[in-house]
Amino acid sequence: MTAIATQHSTPGSTPEPVPQTRDGGIDAFRFLMAMGVIVGHVLSLLPNPVGQPWGMPAWAVPIDAILRSAVPFFFIVSGYFFRYDRGFSRTVRYVGLRILPIYGLWMLVYFALGFLRPNPVPFRLLMLAEGGYGYHLWFLPALAFGLVTVSASVTIGGRRLAAAVVVLLALLGPILFDYHALVGIPEYSHHLSDLKRQLAAPAFVFIGYALRGTQPARLDASIALCVVSLATLLCERYFLAFVAVNPAVWNAESIVSTFLLGTSVFMLARSLNGCPVVARLQSWGFLTLPVYLCHLAYVWLFQRITPAVPARTLVIFLLVAICSVATAVILVRIPLIRTVAAAPGGRRDTKLTQGGQLLVQRWRKRWDSNPR
Repeated sequence: MTAIATQHSTPGSTPEPVPQTRDGGIDAFRFLMAMGVIVGHVLSLLPNPVGQPWGMPAWAVPIDAILRSAVPFFFIVSGYFFRYDRGFSRTVRYVGLRILPIYGLWMLVYFALGFLRPNPVPFRLLMLAEGGYGYHLWFLPALAFGLVTVSASVTIGGRRLAAAVVVLLALLGPILFDYHALVGIPEYSHHLSDLKRQLAAPAFVFIGYALRGTQPARLDASIALCVVSLATLLCERYFLAFVAVNPAVWNAESIVSTFLLGTSVFMLARSLNGCPVVARLQSWGFLTLPVYLCHLAYVWLFQRITPAVPARTLVIFLLVAICSVATAVILVRIPLIRTVAAAPGGRRDTKLTQGGQLLVQRWRKRWDSNPR
């Protein structure tokens, strides 16, 4: 995939490359990763066998490990496509006008739904930064924080400063959470614990930013890297859970190997651009954000009403996936939702589907034919 150069430059650097606004492999994987998030949240409904340190049955552990690439993939895609050449002030404007309103709206929705659930969790102020009862919403303020942090760092000191800043935040957040006992810190701050995943976001965004202007890797190399990174993730989680005796590692979002796993899956997506199977899925990519936003409500619903049928977990997943996609098709007709759903990293793209293109062309023709 080629890159387009812009006139933006940072201290001591050449003009930054800007990726093309479309990539079939990335679009297809965005939708697949959204389905992966649903699988992960459905797996969390499984009963935890007695004495199982992973928080889920043993057969679900490798599936859960693979799914740990989903949210990092979203962050990396955002960093890859975001228009840093627009400057820091426009980044803040984008975050304030296009990400935070969506976050506020959905946080209110899940607060209302959360109070309807049995035994709702008591309100805490930090819930405002974590999504409230919609715990998956943490992605949006984390994305906002990541984009603003990387944009500010690049503007002030270029890539070197940005790299130093994101590494420091990652060390203070998720990595230190998992390794604090091994480095002699008896207890990890509960304030940082609430925000550890948000502190990882700038590092993932920066990875996407650093990959701008690069050519897609060979397919075999991307697959090999995915296998190695997945094995590394399983080994690291085993070490932390059994050797370092960290019982919370099963729910870790950003242990060290997660950065490698997210990067390798992103590389695989780019390597598969043009693949016939991918071509069939890429038009679904614009539904990613609304599917992500609404799916948890359906998880809660079908958790309560689905009887104990054979393969209940699979049944719940299928019901949640179908209802989420159907709801997303409706939500993308709402301008504010559609804008963010079509532009996860700040790019504004109206070419969502071939049908959408035809509608735009007809509207333009009708507009041009009317006298002004």
